[in-house]
Amino acid sequence: MNKTMTGKAFKSDSVMNICIVTPHYATPNLVNSGIANHFYELAQGLSQLDHQVHILFVTDQNFTEEDILAEISKNQKGKIYLYPLEIKLPNWIERVFKDRWAQKLLLKKVWTVLQTKKVLTQLVKKHKIDVIETTSYDFLCLAYLLKRNRPLIVTRVSTTLKQINRDHYEFASRAIKTASWLEGLMISISDRLTTHTLTHRDEICNDFKINPERFKIIPHGIQLPEQIKIDKSNQPLEKIQVLYVGRFEYRKGIDVFLEAIPLVLDKMNTINFTLVGKDLDRTYQQSFQEKWGKKFDDSVIFTGTVDSENLHQMYQECDLFVAPSRYESFGLIYVEAMSYGKPVIGCRTGGVPEVIEEKTTGLLAKPGNSQDLAEKILQLAGDANLRYEMGQQGRQRVERLFSREQMAKQTVKNYSVILL
Repeated sequence: MNKTMTGKAFKSDSVMNICIVTPHYATPNLVNSGIANHFYELAQGLSQLDHQVHILFVTDQNFTEEDILAEISKNQKGKIYLYPLEIKLPNWIERVFKDRWAQKLLLKKVWTVLQTKKVLTQLVKKHKIDVIETTSYDFLCLAYLLKRNRPLIVTRVSTTLKQINRDHYEFASRAIKTASWLEGLMISISDRLTTHTLTHRDEICNDFKINPERFKIIPHGIQLPEQIKIDKSNQPLEKIQVLYVGRFEYRKGIDVFLEAIPLVLDKMNTINFTLVGKDLDRTYQQSFQEKWGKKFDDSVIFTGTVDSENLHQMYQECDLFVAPSRYESFGLIYVEAMSYGKPVIGCRTGGVPEVIEEKTTGLLAKPGNSQDLAEKILQLAGDANLRYEMGQQGRQRVERLFSREQMAKQTVKNYSVILL
């Protein structure tokens, strides 16, 4: 039996006080993101294993006590506690850097890091926190890592600014480069590192000169939908429903998808495409419609963001799922689609091949190649039996490898190794 940094005796079957520190958490008042969803699922899984979970999350929203109590009531009341950290820059910074968005963004990140240290110090003392889990994104725990006599910190490394700037965007200001350096520093000095795929681990180790043995691979997990609808018929459908879910941005390959859609419809006009996600100022939608006019209005639907209930229905009703990201360190969206028994199409990049088992649960296209993507869509759209078999295999793969329960159990085991 050992003692944690807070002085509490610890053994392998102890109930732990765990603090999750995240820039996003999935509540109705916050933007739904991969990081938000991950920590929501992790918190739920840990609480179902009877651990106490304290969630410190950053928000621009003004949460009332009633809001927090309502969320706690829905989230395993008594085991999950929410602490929204509202961040506002001092007025003098807002004035001085009014028109310098990159510098102001960096200053806000640094200010958030300092405020996180202050609040986290209080939480650790009050609730005798045993271990802290956070994300490398926005390097929230960087200042707290420099403290002495603190709980051990586990950092989950997602797609880094260094990867994004190097591989997907030509422009990077000094402020963004500084933020990338700070993110790398936090990764380097964290007590323990986790990530979701071997490929992503190897890229991070190469970028930041880190020993791979410092990493523990723990895939993302989700709560599987209990009732799913899988079409067992091998008869041709009147319309094939293709679903995309994700942000409308370059890294997500939305431009490639929009290039592939006309190629597909020119050869097979019995397909409907539904595109779900935030499209800032409707930029991609307007560009597509300006190029093609009303030619594809009946076949291509842009929904914008939708709530979880509507998204659940869309997953249920689609026949195949497509997300041609240029890079994903994991690709939680594929797991979500597979959990509904749907075949998926992604790209052969990053950690995606470790999620999608090619030719078993889905197909992999060449990144950035609209012609190859169109061919993969046509292949699945034209074969009902293949869609059914891949959908079945995908659901089984999620049950086996990517469930919330599996993620929580692996996480607790990782904590136990650290604390014992």
